[in-house]
Amino acid sequence: MMDYASWTHRASLFLRKLTHLPGEIAISDGIDAAGDDDHTRDWLQSAKCSLPPELRDFIATASRRCCFSYRWKPNGGLPALLAGIYPNRSEITGGADFCEASNFRCYDNRDFFARLGRIGLFARADDPERTHGRIAILAMNNGDQISVVSKDAEPGGKIVYVPKESLEQPQVISDSFGEFLVSWEQIAYITPSWENLAPWLDPKTGLLKPDSTKAERLRQVLAASSAEERSIA
Repeated sequence: MMDYASWTHRASLFLRKLTHLPGEIAISDGIDAAGDDDHTRDWLQSAKCSLPPELRDFIATASRRCCFSYRWKPNGGLPALLAGIYPNRSEITGGADFCEASNFRCYDNRDFFARLGRIGLFARADDPERTHGRIAILAMNNGDQISVVSKDAEPGGKIVYVPKESLEQPQVISDSFGEFLVSWEQIAYITPSWENLAPWLDPKTGLLKPDSTKAERLRQVLAASSAEERSIA
């Protein structure tokens, strides 16, 4: 099993390094603690919990809600390396709000919330992705989503990008939840919109497979903690 707690720890450390970047920088680290309280643990271990093992493990060992973000607008425009990857941009954003346990739990208790009528709507107990055999793990501001395919659906266990306007045509971007997290970390947790992920997709498979050399240089530019490191760009 992947060490999800170490993954969230590294994400927090990465955010701290961004404070050294020149220009305008906004950072939010709202990564909650692991869901090891009795209420969450009982739900995760119950037959009612509809989550696959990897999501249960992430919530139980790493975070009940992994919410973090950054926005960097450097003075004088993007460094040459970043401009080469993302042309015609003045800033770079990263992070997401994903794997919120309370949303998953509300779905598993949707029958109860349905009896509450309009009040139940505020609980966000409905998840349209479930009708397609998928579980949404994060949503973009434009309505696109990234979901994990249920084990009993096709292609089971894989991570797909679901455009808001093409729910029936999801694009597989990772073979597993763990692989998605590893690849996303490699590319500095860039906001996982389609346009941001596109430069890192394998042209043959369509999977998120960052070029290791380019990805490392990207991380070094973003997480530079000294003028020498920033000169990489």
